[in-house]
Amino acid sequence: MMTENKTSKNADIWLPRFFIIIGILILAGILLVVKKEMTPQQSNQTAPADLPKNQLALALALGKPVVAFYHSNNCDSCIQMMENMRVVSGEFINTVKLVDVNVYDAANDPLVEQAQIVYIPTLVFYDRNGESKSFVGVMDVVQLRQWFVDIGGEPSQ
Repeated sequence: MMTENKTSKNADIWLPRFFIIIGILILAGILLVVKKEMTPQQSNQTAPADLPKNQLALALALGKPVVAFYHSNNCDSCIQMMENMRVVSGEFINTVKLVDVNVYDAANDPLVEQAQIVYIPTLVFYDRNGESKSFVGVMDVVQLRQWFVDIGGEPSQ
């Protein structure tokens, strides 16, 4: 009877430990799968030349007036500003570089942080010398057109 009691005590100790170890292994496996799904896939990443931070750097290096437009695709003010920007930027397509920055695209995080964007929509206007002025909120088409002119843009014919 001594032997059966000792075996029973060993099972009572090892069985809960076994389930704890199995639980930890399952949890670790789930965490690895979740982490892999959250990591951007190489094939889905934006090409470096297409990144807004690279577009901005190139335009500034070339001495071209630039408007960096920081927004999301789902806020009402941003949607209104996108429409105003579409109208005006089309008029200045040959003289002002528009850099479109979706603040919720992780690839744009460094640029958003560098520009210290807190509210959207935000427009940062750069003149030919790289000097900048910012505007937060919705700007009507007439105001927006004037800011494009103020940074050195000329309407395309």
